[in-house]
Amino acid sequence: MIPPIRQSAKTTDPPIVPVLLRLAAALFLCLLLAAYAVAWRAPATGTYHDDGIYLVTAKSLAEGHGYRILSLPGEPVQTKYPALFPALLAAVWKLHPDFPANLPFLRLIPMAAAALWLWLSYKLFRELGETAHAAASITALAAASPWIVYFNTALLSESLFAAFMTACLLCVCQLERGSTARWLPWTIGLFAAAAFHTRTAGIALAIAAPLWLWIRGRRRDALTAAASAAVLCLPWMLWCAAHPPPDGVLYAYYTKANYTGWNLLFNFTPAQKLDILLTNLLWSAASPAILAGLPPATIPVLTLALGSVIVWPTLRQRWSVIAIFLAIYSAMVLLWAFPPARFSAPLLPLLYYFAWTAFRHRAVAAVAFTAAAILLVIQIRQTVEYGDAMPTTTQGENWRSVTATNDWLRRNTPANAVLAANLDPLYYLYTGRKAIRGFEADPYTLVYEPGPFPLGQPNAVLGQFHSLPVSHWIVTPCAPFAECRPLTELSKATAATGELEPLETGLPSGVHVYRIRNRTVGSVAKGAPGR
Repeated sequence: MIPPIRQSAKTTDPPIVPVLLRLAAALFLCLLLAAYAVAWRAPATGTYHDDGIYLVTAKSLAEGHGYRILSLPGEPVQTKYPALFPALLAAVWKLHPDFPANLPFLRLIPMAAAALWLWLSYKLFRELGETAHAAASITALAAASPWIVYFNTALLSESLFAAFMTACLLCVCQLERGSTARWLPWTIGLFAAAAFHTRTAGIALAIAAPLWLWIRGRRRDALTAAASAAVLCLPWMLWCAAHPPPDGVLYAYYTKANYTGWNLLFNFTPAQKLDILLTNLLWSAASPAILAGLPPATIPVLTLALGSVIVWPTLRQRWSVIAIFLAIYSAMVLLWAFPPARFSAPLLPLLYYFAWTAFRHRAVAAVAFTAAAILLVIQIRQTVEYGDAMPTTTQGENWRSVTATNDWLRRNTPANAVLAANLDPLYYLYTGRKAIRGFEADPYTLVYEPGPFPLGQPNAVLGQFHSLPVSHWIVTPCAPFAECRPLTELSKATAATGELEPLETGLPSGVHVYRIRNRTVGSVAKGAPGR
C-alpha cells in the first residue's frame, strides 16, 4: 500500500525491497480487516447517543409508527436528522426485528456505505492525477484511522454521507475534465440531495457544485445540477415546515429547534462568538490528529505538522470544486457551537490527499502506516476490553457495566417508568422505558468556557423532571462526554435538596440511580409533544 519513492533512472531498490513492501502491505491490510471485524462484532450500541436516536427512529419506521422518536415521552416527530439513514436501517430492522440480535445486520448498512466511500475516494484521487499506489495508500491510511473505523461500523451516518459527498465531487471532476455524459449534471444534483437527506450539512454540496460549474462557464450544467438538487431536497424541508418543534426546552435538543439554538449567527454575545470561532478553528486544525486516534500529548505537534502540509495544497486548489465545498462546509462547522472533529471525519481522505501532495516520500509513508498499525492494535485491544469500538482515551464504563445496569432497571423499575439519562435512547432500547436527557445544556459554558451548572440549576432540573414526569435519574461514569462531570456535580447538588432517593443496591460501581420523590409514574398526558 505504501507508494514507491520517486527515483532517478540510475537508482533502483534491492530486489528484497519490493517483497518487503508487499509483505508490509499485506500485514497492514490483515490488521485493518481485523479491526473492522472486531468493531463490527462489538456488543455496544447507543453509547454515542446519536446512534441510539437513529436506532429508535429506525424502529419507529419499521414498526409503522412513522418518523418519530419513540424513546421520548410523547414520541415527538423527528425533525433534526433527515430520514434516509434511519430508513435504510428500518429496512433491515423489518427483516430482522429481534433487537439486539439484529445489530450485526444493521451494521452492514454503514459498513457497505464505508466500502463505497473508500472505493469512491480511490477513484477521486485517480481522477485528480494520483497513481494507483498513491491513491490506495491515501485511502488505506484514512480507513485505518481509529475514529473512522468506529464511524464506519457504528450505527452513525458519517460513512453514508461521505459516500454521497465523494460521489458528487467525483462527478463534478469528471465533468470538469471534459466528460460529455448528459446525465452527469443530474447525477450531481442527485448525490448532493442524497447527502442532504443523510445530513443537512449536505446543503454545502448543493451550493458548491453548481457554483463551481457556473464559475467554469457551464451555466446550463450548473442550473441543471442546482434544480435537481433543490427539487430532491424539498421533501425534507416540507416535512420540517409541517412539524413545528414540540413545546418544552427538554425537547429542543432532539428536533430542528437545536439548529436555531446552537449556531453563532443568532446566539451568544460578541465575545462568546469570537471565543467559539477561534476555538473551533484550533480544533479543526487538530481534527486529523484527533481522528487518527493519537494520544492527546502528541496532538499539538501533529496539528502543526499536518496543518503546515495541508493548508498550502488546499490554497493552491482555491478554484477547485473541492476547495469551494471545503470552504462552505468548514464555515458551517465553524459557526456551530460544538467541537468540529466529528464533522471532519468525512473529509479525512481529502485532508490526507492534500498532505500527500506535499510529502511524496516513502519514509514519511512508512512512519504514518507504522503509527496507524500501532493505533489499530490499541483500538482492537480496547474494543475487546470495553465491548465498545469508540477509541476514547478516557473510558468511563464498559459494556458489561451498561448491561448490568439495564438488567437492574428492568427488574427494579415499573414498565411505565420515565428515565432521565445522558444516553437516554440506549436505556429505552434495552429496557423499554421511555427516557430523555432531562437537562437543557448551555453549549458555551459546557464546552468552551466551563462554568457552574452548565446543564441547569438543581431546582430548574427538578422542575423539568416534574413536568414530564421523570421518575428515575441515571448517572453513570460516561467520561468521554463533556456532560458527564457537570452531570455528576448536578446530581449531587440536586440530591442535597432531598428530592432524590438513591437506589444503589446491586448497581455496578460508579452507577447511581435516583428515584424522584413524590412523583406519579408514567402519567404523560394526552396531547404530549409531537402528538
